[in-house]
Amino acid sequence: MKKIINNKLYNTESAKLVGEFQSTFAVNDFHYYEEELYLKKTGEFFLYGNGNGLSPYAERYIDGMGPGEKIIPLSEAQARQWAEDNLDPEDYMKYFEIDEESSARLHFKLPAGLKADFEKACEAEGTSMGRKLNEMIEAYLKQ
Repeated sequence: MKKIINNKLYNTESAKLVGEFQSTFAVNDFHYYEEELYLKKTGEFFLYGNGNGLSPYAERYIDGMGPGEKIIPLSEAQARQWAEDNLDPEDYMKYFEIDEESSARLHFKLPAGLKADFEKACEAEGTSMGRKLNEMIEAYLKQ
Protein backbone atom coordinates (compact mmCIF):
# COMPACT_ATOMS: atom_id res chain seq x y z
CA MET A 1 0.00 0.00 0.00
CA LYS A 2 1.15 3.53 -0.78
CA LYS A 3 -0.12 6.66 0.92
CA ILE A 4 1.01 10.28 1.05
CA ILE A 5 0.57 11.87 4.47
CA ASN A 6 1.76 15.41 5.22
CA ASN A 7 3.62 15.46 1.89
CA LYS A 8 5.57 12.28 2.75
CA LEU A 9 5.30 8.97 0.91
CA TYR A 10 4.69 5.83 2.95
CA ASN A 11 5.09 2.64 0.91
CA THR A 12 4.90 -0.88 2.34
CA GLU A 13 6.69 -2.23 -0.74
CA SER A 14 9.83 -0.11 -0.37
CA ALA A 15 10.04 0.13 3.45
CA LYS A 16 11.59 -2.54 5.67
CA LEU A 17 9.18 -4.73 7.59
CA VAL A 18 10.16 -4.60 11.26
CA GLY A 19 7.45 -6.81 12.76
CA GLU A 20 3.91 -8.10 12.55
CA PHE A 21 0.97 -8.55 14.92
CA GLN A 22 -2.32 -10.40 14.53
CA SER A 23 -5.20 -9.86 16.92
CA THR A 24 -6.40 -12.84 18.92
CA PHE A 25 -9.84 -12.77 17.26
CA ALA A 26 -10.65 -15.40 14.64
CA VAL A 27 -9.99 -14.23 11.07
CA ASN A 28 -13.72 -14.27 10.31
CA ASP A 29 -14.58 -12.28 13.47
CA PHE A 30 -15.66 -8.68 12.78
CA HIS A 31 -13.06 -7.47 15.35
CA TYR A 32 -10.07 -9.20 13.68
CA TYR A 33 -7.14 -7.05 12.51
CA GLU A 34 -3.46 -7.23 11.59
CA GLU A 35 -0.67 -4.68 11.97
CA GLU A 36 2.79 -4.38 10.45
CA LEU A 37 5.49 -1.98 11.63
CA TYR A 38 7.71 -0.57 8.88
CA LEU A 39 10.92 1.46 8.82
CA LYS A 40 11.51 3.87 5.93
CA LYS A 41 14.96 4.50 4.49
CA THR A 42 14.72 7.96 6.07
CA GLY A 43 14.58 6.35 9.53
CA GLU A 44 10.87 7.08 10.00
CA PHE A 45 8.49 4.42 11.29
CA PHE A 46 4.93 3.77 10.21
CA LEU A 47 2.22 1.25 10.95
CA TYR A 48 0.16 -0.48 8.29
CA GLY A 49 -3.04 -2.00 9.60
CA ASN A 50 -5.99 -3.78 8.07
CA GLY A 51 -9.00 -5.40 9.57
CA ASN A 52 -12.63 -6.33 9.51
CA GLY A 53 -15.74 -4.18 10.03
CA LEU A 54 -15.46 -3.71 13.81
CA SER A 55 -11.66 -3.45 13.97
CA PRO A 56 -9.66 -0.25 14.49
CA TYR A 57 -9.14 -0.23 10.69
CA ALA A 58 -12.81 -0.49 9.68
CA GLU A 59 -14.10 1.88 7.03
CA ARG A 60 -17.56 3.38 6.76
CA TYR A 61 -19.63 2.28 3.80
CA ILE A 62 -23.09 3.43 2.76
CA ASP A 63 -24.73 0.50 4.52
CA GLY A 64 -22.46 0.38 7.61
CA MET A 65 -18.92 -0.52 8.57
CA GLY A 66 -16.71 -2.84 6.54
CA PRO A 67 -13.12 -3.97 6.18
CA GLY A 68 -10.47 -1.31 5.81
CA GLU A 69 -6.79 -0.48 5.89
CA LYS A 70 -4.70 2.47 7.05
CA ILE A 71 -1.15 3.73 7.20
CA ILE A 72 -0.28 5.60 10.39
CA PRO A 73 3.03 7.52 10.73
CA LEU A 74 4.62 6.88 14.14
CA SER A 75 7.14 8.79 16.20
CA GLU A 76 10.16 6.80 17.33
CA ALA A 77 8.64 6.62 20.82
CA GLN A 78 5.36 5.25 19.44
CA ALA A 79 7.20 2.71 17.27
CA ARG A 80 9.34 1.69 20.24
CA GLN A 81 6.21 1.12 22.35
CA TRP A 82 4.52 -0.89 19.59
CA ALA A 83 7.66 -3.01 19.19
CA GLU A 84 7.98 -3.49 22.95
CA ASP A 85 4.37 -4.70 23.08
CA ASN A 86 4.50 -6.95 20.01
CA LEU A 87 8.04 -8.15 19.22
CA ASP A 88 10.28 -10.64 20.95
CA PRO A 89 13.40 -9.13 22.57
CA GLU A 90 15.80 -10.22 19.81
CA ASP A 91 13.75 -8.52 17.09
CA TYR A 92 13.19 -5.46 19.29
CA MET A 93 16.94 -4.99 19.82
CA LYS A 94 17.61 -5.03 16.06
CA TYR A 95 15.92 -1.64 15.81
CA PHE A 96 15.94 -0.10 19.29
CA GLU A 97 18.56 0.35 21.95
CA ILE A 98 17.72 -0.80 25.44
CA ASP A 99 18.82 0.90 28.63
CA GLU A 100 20.88 -1.80 30.29
CA GLU A 101 22.97 0.81 32.04
CA SER A 102 23.15 4.55 32.36
CA SER A 103 23.46 6.07 28.91
CA ALA A 104 23.48 9.45 27.21
CA ARG A 105 21.92 10.34 23.88
CA LEU A 106 24.19 11.74 21.17
CA HIS A 107 22.84 13.65 18.17
CA PHE A 108 24.87 14.43 15.06
CA LYS A 109 24.51 14.70 11.29
CA LEU A 110 26.08 12.50 8.62
CA PRO A 111 26.12 12.95 4.86
CA ALA A 112 23.09 11.10 3.46
CA GLY A 113 25.20 8.67 1.40
CA LEU A 114 27.36 7.75 4.39
CA LYS A 115 24.30 7.18 6.55
CA ALA A 116 22.72 4.96 3.89
CA ASP A 117 25.91 2.90 3.51
CA PHE A 118 26.22 2.57 7.30
CA GLU A 119 22.56 1.45 7.57
CA LYS A 120 23.12 -1.22 4.89
CA ALA A 121 26.28 -2.49 6.58
CA CYS A 122 24.57 -2.70 9.98
CA GLU A 123 21.54 -4.44 8.48
CA ALA A 124 23.79 -6.97 6.73
CA GLU A 125 25.55 -7.59 10.03
CA GLY A 126 22.21 -7.88 11.87
CA THR A 127 22.95 -5.11 14.35
CA SER A 128 21.54 -1.67 15.06
CA MET A 129 23.39 1.49 14.09
CA GLY A 130 23.51 2.57 17.73
CA ARG A 131 25.05 -0.69 18.88
CA LYS A 132 27.62 -0.59 16.06
CA LEU A 133 28.54 3.02 16.87
CA ASN A 134 29.03 2.04 20.53
CA GLU A 135 31.38 -0.77 19.46
CA MET A 136 33.31 1.54 17.14
CA ILE A 137 33.71 4.27 19.75
CA GLU A 138 34.84 1.76 22.40
CA ALA A 139 37.42 0.30 19.94
CA TYR A 140 38.64 3.81 19.06
CA LEU A 141 39.06 4.75 22.73
CA LYS A 142 41.06 1.58 23.44
CA GLN A 143 43.70 2.51 20.81
